[in-house]
Amino acid sequence: MEGLSRANSLFALDLYRALSESNAAGNMFFSPLSISAALSMVYLGARGDTAKEMEKVLSFSSVSDVHSHFESLTSAINSPSASYILRLANRIYGEKTFSFLPEYLDSTLKLYHADLQAVDFIGASDESRQLINKWVEEQTENKIKDLIKPGMVTGMTRLALVNAIYFKGNWLQKFNAQDTKEMPFKINQNERRTVQMMYQKKKFPFNYVCDHRLQVLELPYVKEELSMLILLPEESQDGSDPLHKLESELTLDKLHEWTNRNNMDTHTEIIVHLPKFKLEVESSLAEILMGMGMSSVFQDTKADLTGMSSQGGLFLSAVAHKAFVDVNEEGTEAAAATAAIVAFCMLREEHFTADHPFLFFIRHNPTNSILFFGRFRGPSVMEGLSRANSLFALDLYRALSESNAAGNMFFSPLSISAALSMVYLGARGDTAKEMEKVLSFRSVSDVHSHFERLASTINKPSASYILKLASRLYGEKTFKFLPEYLDSTLKLYHADLQAVDFIGESDKSRQLINKWVEEQTESEKLYEKVFWIKDKIKDLLQFGVINELTRLVLVNAIYFKGTWMYTFEEFNTREMPFKINQNEHRPVQMMYQKEMFPFRDIPEYELQVLELPYKKEELSMLILLPNETQDGSDNLLKLESELTLDKLLDWTKRDKMSMHMDIEVHLPKFKLEVETSLSEKLQEMGMSSVFQDTKSDLTGMSRQSGLFISAVIHKAFIEVNEEGTEAAAATAVMVECDSFVNFQSFTADHPFLFFIRHNPTNSILFLGRFRGPS
Repeated sequence: MEGLSRANSLFALDLYRALSESNAAGNMFFSPLSISAALSMVYLGARGDTAKEMEKVLSFSSVSDVHSHFESLTSAINSPSASYILRLANRIYGEKTFSFLPEYLDSTLKLYHADLQAVDFIGASDESRQLINKWVEEQTENKIKDLIKPGMVTGMTRLALVNAIYFKGNWLQKFNAQDTKEMPFKINQNERRTVQMMYQKKKFPFNYVCDHRLQVLELPYVKEELSMLILLPEESQDGSDPLHKLESELTLDKLHEWTNRNNMDTHTEIIVHLPKFKLEVESSLAEILMGMGMSSVFQDTKADLTGMSSQGGLFLSAVAHKAFVDVNEEGTEAAAATAAIVAFCMLREEHFTADHPFLFFIRHNPTNSILFFGRFRGPSVMEGLSRANSLFALDLYRALSESNAAGNMFFSPLSISAALSMVYLGARGDTAKEMEKVLSFRSVSDVHSHFERLASTINKPSASYILKLASRLYGEKTFKFLPEYLDSTLKLYHADLQAVDFIGESDKSRQLINKWVEEQTESEKLYEKVFWIKDKIKDLLQFGVINELTRLVLVNAIYFKGTWMYTFEEFNTREMPFKINQNEHRPVQMMYQKEMFPFRDIPEYELQVLELPYKKEELSMLILLPNETQDGSDNLLKLESELTLDKLLDWTKRDKMSMHMDIEVHLPKFKLEVETSLSEKLQEMGMSSVFQDTKSDLTGMSRQSGLFISAVIHKAFIEVNEEGTEAAAATAVMVECDSFVNFQSFTADHPFLFFIRHNPTNSILFLGRFRGPS
């Protein structure tokens, strides 16, 4: 087994380098063992030059009887354990009309425990693809979804060899969640992004490699059969990339030497700072493997797979790999799947602070096998902005709730944040510092370019829903704005400047702005074969809000219309009482369905959490329903006072929700339209100087002094019914110048919080509270 372990580790490093060439600056994560196992099943049927090339790339040349060693390795990995879950599974999907050699099928079953599943690639290729994906999901506890994309399996496919690996383990020494704090992660010398940094001080196997200026830490899982090993190069002082240098110098012998327990200090307490992180990485490996020298197996005229079938013409068309890892205080969850289609140095200090890029891998210690290999260069660019916007959303929610504790609420934190961010772009001095703090932008580097990426992601066309985010500037035609400010708003917010006559025709300008907002938030409804246009946000700016002293209006509008993944049947909708409180009930139209939805019951907070996905699952409505109170107290108010972003993220994590239980859902149909003047609230939150003509510094917009914000107006609309949800919101910022059970029941028949989340970016688009019909 030692020879195979070494071969797989050599292949892991070679593949890591090849993948890194096309992705030097990003995060990486893959399972070399999963890829190696899938390709090894192909190699079992390869002959001639095809076999020689595969043998060389997979580093099998020095391993006798590779396949029986794989059988031993699989058995060792799959040996049952109460302390962790680790499994490696293989399966072959073959075209039902194609003749495979019985000896090949016998060998894959005996050596790889991979049985043949006959499928109809020719007549039902997409159904076959879905069947394969379903098996992978089951093997990886739903962590690896849609491994094989539409079009990868066709009527020409004859064989799909699939490997899946799944691991879930708890740390031997757990991190305490109370010690986790927000800290900056140093992407490079100039860029910082915020992470949730875990902390503990314990004795861990540790090595300081002097000549490579490298720290090596081993974090064992319970029973110590598996470990995470982290290679953390020292920070650079000259602007170079120390991780890149480490990657170029890394060899398997060095890796073994650095991580050998005999070479590590196990008696010193180490102060460990390690970020919580989650990665999901998808890779198409065909081109990479060909670049590494495995070329003929991918060519129909050269591939020799006659050990699989006596019929010629078989070749490998694709190798798809997808891997997932979640590292938190409890331990690690990791999964991956691959489809082949067709000299000890004294410890200098006791701190191990992983606040800059590092390599990590998960090793199976009894066999010395690298199960997973990764690189963490920091949270994705959008993650920081998403967190900032969510923090601002909750802060604003609390501020608005103070003056409206008993009423319904609905707003778009993203629309408000985007509009204010355009002001922040032109703010300087104390004005900028205050805005940065209130908007939680301090920990986000290059906020504006991240907003541009976020808007591009949100505005991506989709056939399953409508979602658009739009910005525009309206400027007094005689006022001089800095060209660089206008260029930046156009480039970063796609907000062009519309010149208007605020001085001479302020009300006409107001109507022009309102008309644009209406157009951005309109929906089409078909009635008797005629389309009727219905505007969702009308009269955003009321008469008198704009006057001759107005110089600039920054407007953002967001519109969403989506259909539930599982629609409610109209005939199930009934009138039911909605319990406003213990003494007051009001009738609502209550929708009903029984379906498997992501659901979580959190007894310690007396709370139920339900996710209702829209079609394609890129957007979801999440509902936080506190249990009914028996003592007359307000459980929703209690929930609001205890709610933090970390709790919200934890409660609504898919992997912590039950996915396989029927939920009886009762949800009222409702429609809300809420208008809010935000100036006073934002000043209370700490954004004061930008509203004061004598203190405001908006010199990044214009060299003419005296610009300040006179008003921030927000209006939001939502309609929830059996088909799905329609929501819209708009924000305008006015800048003036002073010279001028077996199943669970989720019954939302009492007040609840809800929000609409864009899942790919984890962004809260809309946030609301429903206390009942007016």
